Amino acid sequence: MVHLDIAGLDAPYGLAYVDLDNGPRVLVHTEATTPLEVGARVTIAGVTDRGDIEVRPTEVNEEPS
Repeated sequence: MVHLDIAGLDAPYGLAYVDLDNGPRVLVHTEATTPLEVGARVTIAGVTDRGDIEVRPTEVNEEPS
């Protein structure tokens, strides 16, 4: 969780490095209001207005995207 406001983004907000199944590692914004656990599976939820990838925790029995 980041507790520092930047232009166009109010704190707190989540940032995480995510290793995609096909190889690359990306820095993403999280929808989670609490930090994600290391190794947690996430699903791409979309793209923010700023063009950043946004993820959310993958639900049980949900295939990650």
